[in-house]
Amino acid sequence: RPPVTLVLNKIDKASEMRWVTSREREFKTHGQFDGIFYTSATKSNGIVKLLEHLKRRAKPRPWLYPSELLTTMSHTEQVTQVV
Repeated sequence: RPPVTLVLNKIDKASEMRWVTSREREFKTHGQFDGIFYTSATKSNGIVKLLEHLKRRAKPRPWLYPSELLTTMSHTEQVTQVV
């Protein structure tokens, strides 16, 4: 099975860290995670550690498409195609 990383974003919006850790425990009952990260994208909290983890886990491979190829798809459509 491919590795799964759990990212709990918007932790700056949580009234208490207790609530965040409770969500982590809840998610852990549904699966195993290669890494668990608490982030706040708007405040850039936890983003560097998350990116470092993803870079370590990424496997080098050839690009699927040539670099000069352009698309008219939105970012959301592109992600949907990959996932």
